[in-house]
Amino acid sequence: MRAMLEPAIRHFGAALISYTLNIDETALQAMVAGEEDVAAESRDLLVLVTRRLEEERIRCAIADMPLSSALFSLAEEIPSGKRSVFNSWRLAAGGSLPDFRTGDPVVDAFAPIAMEMYPLCIAKRMEGHFGLIYLTHSFFDSTERPDFERAVLEDSALRRLVDVEEREGRRVKARVKVNTGQSSAIFMQELQNSILNSTYIYARMRSGLDVQGFKVALENTFATLRRAATGKLTQIPVWIGFNNIAVPGRVELPWGTVSPYGEPNGFEFVPGEARPSRGGEDSATLGFVLETKRDYQIEIDYDYQNESGEIQWPASMERAELAMQRSCERTQLAFTLGIDRTLPAACSRSWTLMADPLSMTTGLSSHMRAAMPVDFYVVNDTEIYSLEHWAGLIHTASSEKVEIALRRLISATTERRNAVDGFVDAVVAWENIFAGTSQGELSFRICAAMSKLLESDGEKRLALHKTLVAMYNSRSKVVHGAKELSHEEAVAARGYALDVLLRCLRMLYSDYPELLTDVDRSKRIILTL
Repeated sequence: MRAMLEPAIRHFGAALISYTLNIDETALQAMVAGEEDVAAESRDLLVLVTRRLEEERIRCAIADMPLSSALFSLAEEIPSGKRSVFNSWRLAAGGSLPDFRTGDPVVDAFAPIAMEMYPLCIAKRMEGHFGLIYLTHSFFDSTERPDFERAVLEDSALRRLVDVEEREGRRVKARVKVNTGQSSAIFMQELQNSILNSTYIYARMRSGLDVQGFKVALENTFATLRRAATGKLTQIPVWIGFNNIAVPGRVELPWGTVSPYGEPNGFEFVPGEARPSRGGEDSATLGFVLETKRDYQIEIDYDYQNESGEIQWPASMERAELAMQRSCERTQLAFTLGIDRTLPAACSRSWTLMADPLSMTTGLSSHMRAAMPVDFYVVNDTEIYSLEHWAGLIHTASSEKVEIALRRLISATTERRNAVDGFVDAVVAWENIFAGTSQGELSFRICAAMSKLLESDGEKRLALHKTLVAMYNSRSKVVHGAKELSHEEAVAARGYALDVLLRCLRMLYSDYPELLTDVDRSKRIILTL
């Protein structure tokens, strides 16, 4: 029996085999280890299940198909439509099928669909989003669900998504415009698939894939969809992957939660090219996942297009994208300010996953860039407080007037592989913060403000000012082609310019946050501090 169970678990997952055979997962692992015997009444079914799964695995290998496709051939016809053979096997093993009913008429009508798809949700699938596309678009494509359709059409909010109206003597189907960038007419089968898709993502990433967790995800998906279908602005969860920094545990930020890779944030949804590498003494995964929220809005349109032929997206679309971008930049800034290292620690955004109830795909996008210009960093437990502290300062401060500087800091540490470019970016950040509104004597004013901010001793301030002016002038000559820096000189200049920039930003955020909103902060620093 062990020889049969091991490959089935390896290829299809212990959760699915445990569910199918109606055996506790711990007991199943004990059977594999030879610590427990298979009950006599279960042996025939175990042989049937493992043999069938092995046959499907071999069929997929011969056809050069992903193993996840085997799951969709394991269905059988029953009077009400299709049934997952895993559910039939579970019933034969004396188990009961999961009940996802909540008392909500539409959720209860969807519950039989969720019940038949549930075994596929807990199965081990190939990594990457390809397996999930199979999950939501293959199994029930030709199966009619009249109870679900009737429940949707009787729901005043949800029927708006699939409604038809008379327009100029013809029947026109509603076109749904979502502020995530989708626009299409929605048919019942597509609605069914997108709901299951979003439910799975929510359960996989947040509430858990056990029956109760899946039910919570289902309720959340329908609640979100109802609010949005009436035109109300609501929110959906978003998960954003970052590379180059490893964290030992959860980090609570005002705009979301950072977690290390691992359950529930594994690699299933992450494109291969966007996955973090490993490094450090313990070969840590050099990346983390930020869970945050995104504004979500739906508009129902029967005219489809304006006179210019362009789709008029919901007004909240641009604001939602900017807010999500701001959350990413704040996260990057929190790690750069919160970790004290000679060459700043930095992380780059690599992928984004949204639990969009109307997405026909996984809602996944990747943001691949070249290798980072700074070395990786492994956060230790004692640094989590510092990260949360700096995130709080960043969140409460008004930094709109220094956003150019913050973006240049991020680009210098995450994008500029050429050290000269990183040096230029860092000094541009100096200018954005300290140039002020007056023209003339820029180098003197910028460097005087920085010197006054960073040094209390007069002699040290003069020495720092001299060095800063030389660095500023060197940048100007480089930009105008009057000077070339060797690689070693550029690396040293970039490191110094970034170090001074970070010291200034830390001082402003921690001691003088009111100056962040003052466009003449350099004058105020020089004359009043």
